[in-house]
Amino acid sequence: MGICTSKSTKPRQISQPNLHKQPPKSALTDQRAPEINKVIVNDKEQKLHQDIEKYLQKEKEIYDKERNEPRILILGPSDSGKSTFLKQLKIIHGNGFTKQELIVTKKSLLFNLFGIAQYVLKELPSEDIVAFEPLMSYTRNLAITQIPPNIIHNLWEFWNHPLCKQKYLELNSLFPHTSGHFFDRILQIGAEDYEMTPDDMLLFRAVTQQISDNVFEINNRNEKHRLHFIDVSGLKYHRKRWIPYFQDVLAIIFVVDLSGYDLMLSESKDINRMVDAIELFHHIINHPLLLKPDMILFFNKTDLFTVKVNTSPIQMHFPDYTGQLGDIEAGITFFTDKFRNQCRNKAKHISIHRTCCTDTSLMNRIINDVVYLILKNVVQDMVGL
Repeated sequence: MGICTSKSTKPRQISQPNLHKQPPKSALTDQRAPEINKVIVNDKEQKLHQDIEKYLQKEKEIYDKERNEPRILILGPSDSGKSTFLKQLKIIHGNGFTKQELIVTKKSLLFNLFGIAQYVLKELPSEDIVAFEPLMSYTRNLAITQIPPNIIHNLWEFWNHPLCKQKYLELNSLFPHTSGHFFDRILQIGAEDYEMTPDDMLLFRAVTQQISDNVFEINNRNEKHRLHFIDVSGLKYHRKRWIPYFQDVLAIIFVVDLSGYDLMLSESKDINRMVDAIELFHHIINHPLLLKPDMILFFNKTDLFTVKVNTSPIQMHFPDYTGQLGDIEAGITFFTDKFRNQCRNKAKHISIHRTCCTDTSLMNRIINDVVYLILKNVVQDMVGL
């Protein structure tokens, strides 16, 4: 609480009035002063009113302009790759990542690796983790920008310890699949002067908690277009927030983790990820507010799917699957039919793309194709085709 101080002054002496003294010049105009002051006040109020009107009019013009710009809603379960798709948009059609974004993401990445290591170590007998005491006793401090070098080295020792590596592999379904990639490079990434690369940014996984409106100016077929991409959190308990964004949507990009057919949701361990994605797609494509928008389906993480189908049978999780183990095309066709069958309107076109959102070259082509399709349909609606 602050201390209030006052300035000391001498007592003012009160003298007798001089009746013969002329009044001050300002006193001669006392009768007009209220009118003059009133005019001044009115002028100020009028100018303030005009400034507010101009500001509101400018805001309305911006709002009307943005309201008429194409809006694309990015939906899908958590960890399907929606945010990675947005990162690709920033790289391809934006200005890339800011210095602050690189710094914040690097700190988040290191803290994530630190948390994974601690989780794994707690699953091991205490006598096997004596060498990792610095790592176990270290407390994450969000205020710091750099993890101490001895902790980084202890992370490297953790990753190269046979028991730790074995336990990590047993638990790896709990962690982002790119964690091993970053652990392999922990000494490089943990160096104070290391700056995150675009590939690092794409491979880093973080749960989306908020809804964001991302505006990009995209050159497509020699024309520039401003498009709004609305990103949302895919967690089950956040999906009720989506409904206010369903109106005035031009298209929906629904992102599915194709490799998640044998995994469970992180927020609901008893629900299969692919089953959840199919059920969610059913609700979205048949929602009364979303019958008109174009539907674009991204079968994402195809790189992981093509490897996984060789060792993890689809039939174990979907008994109605009749394809052979390792048959990539049969697997993709099976899930394609699953999603198409969710739409009650059999005449509705669903544009399906096989994607790997970490592959910039591939995503550049897909984004251009998708934007062209969306804008083509806009033109057709305008001319009534």
